[in-house]
Amino acid sequence: MHIKLRNIQEGDISEIISLANSCLHVEDHSPFVYWMLSKYFNNITFVAINGADNSIVGFVSGVIASNSRKIGYIWQVAVDPTKRRIGIGTKLITKIITELQSQQLKGVEFSIDPVNYASKKMILSTFEMLGLIVEEKDKFSIHIEEIDWAESHQHFLVEFK
Repeated sequence: MHIKLRNIQEGDISEIISLANSCLHVEDHSPFVYWMLSKYFNNITFVAINGADNSIVGFVSGVIASNSRKIGYIWQVAVDPTKRRIGIGTKLITKIITELQSQQLKGVEFSIDPVNYASKKMILSTFEMLGLIVEEKDKFSIHIEEIDWAESHQHFLVEFK
């Protein structure tokens, strides 16, 4: 399968939402969130396009810290469940890391749901392939009682050389 990567475009929003909804551990967000990524973070948000039919089969989004730390954050990674294990996730992570490094950032952080073993394995092996050391920072849980919402994550930091 021929896969090409490109920056997110506003016209990708509905396909990205469908992709996110098809992935068990990827949170779905409102169209506004993806519109914001396409307008303000399109230099570090990418889609993977299937060359055969031009469908979106993968997506990675990032943001850059607004403080002086000069750290990027990988927010979401999604790969079509029927297209996994052929390197799409690795290509997307490599692309966002290359872009973050070109912007002279000091590193990147990311968080993973502790039960999302497949994503954790893919992301950690990609960083290892790139020769970058992943440091597990902490495990945390967020709970907002007023809306009965809770989430747990493992948080990681990768400092660029």
